[in-house]
Amino acid sequence: MAVVLMDSFDWMQSTYDSSRCGSHGGTASEVQTNTPFSAGRSLRHRGDTRYKLDKNYWDDTMIIGFHYQIATDRYRHAVDGRQPIIKLRFEDQATPVMELRCTKMATPYFIVNGTAVPGTTAGTSSIRMMPRTWYHFEIKWTIKDSIAANECQLYIDGTLAIDIPAASDTKPNPVNSTRTDFLWIDAGDAEYMDNLYVLDTTGSHANGIMGPDTRMEMIYPSGTGNYAQWVGSDADSTNNYLHVDELEADGDTSYVKSSTSGQRDSYTCTNLAGVEGAPVAIQAIQLLSNARKTAGEARELKHFVRISSTDYDSSGTHPLSQSTNGYVTNVDIENLNPNTSAQWTTGAIDALEIGVKLET
Repeated sequence: MAVVLMDSFDWMQSTYDSSRCGSHGGTASEVQTNTPFSAGRSLRHRGDTRYKLDKNYWDDTMIIGFHYQIATDRYRHAVDGRQPIIKLRFEDQATPVMELRCTKMATPYFIVNGTAVPGTTAGTSSIRMMPRTWYHFEIKWTIKDSIAANECQLYIDGTLAIDIPAASDTKPNPVNSTRTDFLWIDAGDAEYMDNLYVLDTTGSHANGIMGPDTRMEMIYPSGTGNYAQWVGSDADSTNNYLHVDELEADGDTSYVKSSTSGQRDSYTCTNLAGVEGAPVAIQAIQLLSNARKTAGEARELKHFVRISSTDYDSSGTHPLSQSTNGYVTNVDIENLNPNTSAQWTTGAIDALEIGVKLET
């Protein structure tokens, strides 16, 4: 395990898909074309947005990275200057474990809510953010009664901006090790975020500070793969990839479907060679599908990749909901190439097929 969450926001066109994370309050967040790179999309906050992380996905230390932009100078007009950028919160506690906020002059700082001194301001960056400028944030955060040196840090554009002192208390009381945790992205209007990722600091790669060049690229179905067992919305199984190659899922307009357990559909994909810049290292891949069921009985879907004539099913199994409004985005992250048990390479990704399997 290394990458436990990633989102490029490139797979949507307008309103953010709430089935991917969930909206806590306010107006639904929007997807915009304003990005730190030459193509793609970003998330514009229109209310609180939260991501759910199961406790068994991360240990006491995690790394949260993202690109961030203030679209206006509203921080300077804030009454108290305590504008939130991101929070970590346990599900059953009202007070976040950690908050990264900005002062009235747009300099980031941490608020730590440990047992001993909750609500403590712990370090303020000397780096001041300017409106309409993209910055890369990486937060290394350790939840402990007494942290060691270099365990709670903020990097901005690859430069260490805040280093919370050793022996600081960052663990609220009590902490239930079986509780479900939320990563809250909490910001007001006109803030943009892109290339969000969470690492759990384990594994052979993607386990430390990665730097401002970290980004995500979308690849899409571009051809028929080894399997064409599902039926397309045009009532045949020819060129099924044409029904699932759109940037944003279009519901019942175009789709593939199956009612037979075990049936697979697979597709070749666009190549990484077509994206901006050549990747130096690939940390993980993420498989996404948008699906629902039409029959009353229980239905479950799995993702898989096909490499060198072998199918590798993802470990996750995704129950499907019914009705036209029941489309849910299903996600699986593969940190290693299952064919080699090693880190992914550009060649391996360009050669693979991706697909869906009706499990039940």
